[in-house]
Amino acid sequence: MRYYFLYPLFCLLLFCNVSNAAPQLSGSLPEKQQEKRSEKGTQSPAQESFFKNIQPYEGTEIYVDYFRGNDLDGALDVQYSFKYVFGRDMNFKKEGDFDWNAAFSFSGEFDFYLGTRNSGPVVGRRYNPGFQLAWGTAKRDNFIEWRFSLEHESNGQTTDSLPTLLSLARDNKAQYAQEYPDIDNNYYLQMATETVSRGSDFVAVGGVYRINPYDVDYNDCHSIFSCFDIHLKFRKIWGDAEDMVFWDATKRHDRLEDYQGTDITFVSQFLLEDRILTLLGGQSTLSLRYRSGEIWGGDVGTNNTFDVSFTSHLHITHEIQLPIIFSYHAGYLEELYKYSEKAHYLRVGFALNF
Repeated sequence: MRYYFLYPLFCLLLFCNVSNAAPQLSGSLPEKQQEKRSEKGTQSPAQESFFKNIQPYEGTEIYVDYFRGNDLDGALDVQYSFKYVFGRDMNFKKEGDFDWNAAFSFSGEFDFYLGTRNSGPVVGRRYNPGFQLAWGTAKRDNFIEWRFSLEHESNGQTTDSLPTLLSLARDNKAQYAQEYPDIDNNYYLQMATETVSRGSDFVAVGGVYRINPYDVDYNDCHSIFSCFDIHLKFRKIWGDAEDMVFWDATKRHDRLEDYQGTDITFVSQFLLEDRILTLLGGQSTLSLRYRSGEIWGGDVGTNNTFDVSFTSHLHITHEIQLPIIFSYHAGYLEELYKYSEKAHYLRVGFALNF
């Protein structure tokens, strides 16, 4: 079995808490501030001064993706995201308080082809640094946060011409064809497209709109399913995007701005007290994400992508719990290098806090 390497990973996960596999609010509500204060005694002043400003951003997840494609496709898919808040975080002491903050954010993704093919040791899929500005008010419903950001997104690859791509395809075939004789020759060209350079700079605006039909206290919203947030993000590419599909004549006119730019995510965080099949329960998150083209100059509503995820705790024993995530993807944007190709798949992984 080629999955022997997963046992150390399982041991690591035993000590992790469930993370919200969805966008996060920028500020800390009073109960979160109390948790942070209670942790101060366990850190030295130097550690506290550095780590207190590092926070989760879009969610950190690890997928064991060995059950799609052929023998060369299996990999660990790692998605990580954090932000560093400059100065201090937004601080809400009571309902109605207003505050703001600025932060540097970074989200990334890489594949680790352990036991399948050379990944040297990992293959970068996404790098997304940005400067974030957020301001908001602690209240029960309506817009509770507004956001503005300047960001860059790329996959860190360098191939930008057909001769280079074809040369890489030949190299891939020479390296793997003898060991995997059943794999079609066209696959080696597909593997080579993973090195195609993708990138864009963009400005984004958005916010968080809260739906609270039962008017629960704003401190309790993240423990009740019916109280949920809608995260809105609308981006506009600044300059020219590196998005040409130069190896496929039928896709020469594809543009990145026709596939991403509108980003709407419904997020409900709640406490699941009654376990599902006695296994899943505790603090949980359900999210539905919709993406399409830019509203400024792109094609909105034609190339649609949907992602559904459910995050909870898998109770192995009374003491041992694994933070697990189930996700389903339908549409485009599986990877930047093939942003205009459709894909449908279900995956299971782990959602981590750091």
